[in-house]
Amino acid sequence: MQLDTPLSTRISSRLIALAGVLLSICLASRSPGQEAETFFENRIRPILAENCFKCHGGKASKGGVRLDQRTALLAKGEDGPVIIPGKPGQGRLMAAVRHTGEIKMPPKKRLPPAEIKALSDWITAGAPWPEQPEDNPGAAVQKNDPASHWAFRKIRDPGPPDDTTEWAINPIDLFVLRRLKSSGMTPSQPARRG
Repeated sequence: MQLDTPLSTRISSRLIALAGVLLSICLASRSPGQEAETFFENRIRPILAENCFKCHGGKASKGGVRLDQRTALLAKGEDGPVIIPGKPGQGRLMAAVRHTGEIKMPPKKRLPPAEIKALSDWITAGAPWPEQPEDNPGAAVQKNDPASHWAFRKIRDPGPPDDTTEWAINPIDLFVLRRLKSSGMTPSQPARRG
């Protein structure tokens, strides 16, 4: 049996066109910003967290260098900025991790070439860094920590909110009422029966 009838050819060409449209939509839905953030979170942050944050993150900033905030990386210290976005050869970070400068980081062991290349690629791409609250720079580092996931937290009984209103019939209504009040809303009147 031959399938090259005009109807089957039209159906096939429409299916191919539909598949092409769906593929282009899927590819377009991922923005460059998301890719940069994913690259940072999957490749760069783990390198920095494993090799740098202990001495150059949070309250620890040996040599006056912090590597846990983008603003700190871009700040011009006495020896110049740690990184210059788009120019991996000009900042102090790449000279330190390549062990070509006066300062060699990490001091005990050199980073693998793949990690050095990832850092260089990241700086070449403009050193994108996902936003994080400035008052808690380590918060993003803990984002993927399984222990901080709600499913692993100890169960606690929050108890119903204190409110003496006749609207609430059961304790769940008190939670609903609190949320309504925080949104500047009031509960509606009970519906009439029948």
